[in-house]
Amino acid sequence: MSVTTCALSGNPLEEAVVSTKTGHVFEKRVIHKHIDNTGQCPITGVDLEKKDLIDLKVERVTKPKALGESGIPGMITKMQSEWDAVVLETYELRKHLEVVRKNLAHALYQHDAACRVISRLTQERDEARQALALTQEKLQDYKGRLGVGDATMKAKESTSKLKEETKQAVVETENSGIYPELQEKLNTLSEKLFNARKEHKKPEGYIKGTDFSTLTEKNSYPFHSTTTPGAASVDISKKNPNILCSGGNDGSTIIFDKTSGKVTHNFGDNSNSSPVNGVEFMDSGVLLSKANGSAEYWAVDLVSQTSTHMKTIQGQAGIIASSHPLNPYVIHGTGSNSWGFFNIETGAKLFQTELKDGMDLTSLRVHPDGLMVATGSSTGVVNLWDIRTQSCAAVMEGINSPITRLEFSEKAIHLAGSSDKSNIAGLWNLKKFKKPPQKLIHQQGSVVRSIAFDPYGAFVVSASDKTLCFFDSSNTETCLFELPAHEDVINDVSFALDASYLATASADRTVKLFQL
Repeated sequence: MSVTTCALSGNPLEEAVVSTKTGHVFEKRVIHKHIDNTGQCPITGVDLEKKDLIDLKVERVTKPKALGESGIPGMITKMQSEWDAVVLETYELRKHLEVVRKNLAHALYQHDAACRVISRLTQERDEARQALALTQEKLQDYKGRLGVGDATMKAKESTSKLKEETKQAVVETENSGIYPELQEKLNTLSEKLFNARKEHKKPEGYIKGTDFSTLTEKNSYPFHSTTTPGAASVDISKKNPNILCSGGNDGSTIIFDKTSGKVTHNFGDNSNSSPVNGVEFMDSGVLLSKANGSAEYWAVDLVSQTSTHMKTIQGQAGIIASSHPLNPYVIHGTGSNSWGFFNIETGAKLFQTELKDGMDLTSLRVHPDGLMVATGSSTGVVNLWDIRTQSCAAVMEGINSPITRLEFSEKAIHLAGSSDKSNIAGLWNLKKFKKPPQKLIHQQGSVVRSIAFDPYGAFVVSASDKTLCFFDSSNTETCLFELPAHEDVINDVSFALDASYLATASADRTVKLFQL
């Protein structure tokens, strides 16, 4: 019997036990498993239990090296394996070092940016403190000149100052009306725009009526969703004629650069997927009019290609809001028979005007000078309102269908009105507003969903179902040219400010550009 190997497996012993019944020595783990299976001694067949085993203390036997590791090739192989392990570990350490370096660089960049912001804010705070101290010194000097002992004068000055501060505080609050400072701004801007318009002359070689027959489709863009197809509105930037904005029936709005052929912005309020029936570029953003009556103002940066939702005002469903030349004001329908003047940045409604004689509101548009607003009704009557006094300045009739679109010419000489219930649009001369309008008659059975002027008000283009119709604004008896433009109805049309092209938005999901 050997005391170094197991009687059952023949392997060197690690935990030795001896049977008190047979005297054989086994590996403890092996004999326990055999007893569990058979309950007998594997050598003699005698019944055996675990309690019949006694632990032995034996010297551990060092396992000999494998034959392959004893020679030089085996040693080289082993060293190669160890070298590979060292190389792999070095690679992992280098990779971890690179990650740590990147994290450190990012942390240092954030720290540097934070220090810069703190420095700038500290500088601005110090400048504000200096300005405040200077103002206080001037105020004390001013009080000293008036006489410190004159208590009555001090009381009057304090009361006057308090009134002025209170006045300034309520300027842009709800229902604050057209306060004197705002009225002065409106008058100044109107005079400035009027003088600029007089100097804005048509260039030599400007387009003629016969030139519209040379219109060609330059590009076609399927911008909006296929699940809710249809481009509902389009506008061309007055600052940059290469920038267009399109609103879709899917509730999204897209800004497009026709020069690069790329979409620069794609935005919209996901909680309000109502169709965008109207889009209009403002001074530093875009005004969206939704079919459910809400008007959204989005601040847009064309350089960084970012857009931010600034404010939403709720108005009358179906009315397209109109931006005012004096930023940031907007006019929108507030009910079925009323319109309001809003600050789109704060959402405050400065005033609301009710229409007279039970007349309803179906459309509106701000005059290019900013002092008037035109409103359309379901009876075809158009009212001109003075924004400063909220009084009706003129009433124009002549179209017996609901006026769903209104558009002033850039020269502010003509006002065009169209109806999506009729094939007849009207063109009023604002210098002779008491006379009946000129009529723009389209194909029988068609309707006019949109209407627009060229930059100088010489021509009118209307969207009659799938066709663009061009008229001379001085004589609309006959159509100059008809252009089949889309496979489905045209919802909106817009002229570029330089008259180089026009854009259309259609229910066939495309926005098309037509070059002159």
